[in-house]
Amino acid sequence: MGEIGGLAASSAADQGFDEGRLNKIGPAMASAVESRHVSGAVTVVARRGKVVHSNVVGSLDLDAQDGKLGMNSLFRMYSQSKPVCAVVTMSLF
Repeated sequence: MGEIGGLAASSAADQGFDEGRLNKIGPAMASAVESRHVSGAVTVVARRGKVVHSNVVGSLDLDAQDGKLGMNSLFRMYSQSKPVCAVVTMSLF
């Protein structure tokens, strides 16, 4: 694992993580892809500006298995204004 998004890699132990527990993330995401709950997942765990775990599994589309998912894949995020507005509204109260 190298640099991801400008963040340097580090060992899990150096950042206070249990390597065994981090290794459970990949199979959990692979299970979600196999059960077709999601088409793919990119996970990155970082602490103090150091990446300790990264994993890519699946494809860009559930139906088209030819679209490979990568660390630099782009995702569309829909309707993210509602959570932001809700937090701002609650903070005003």
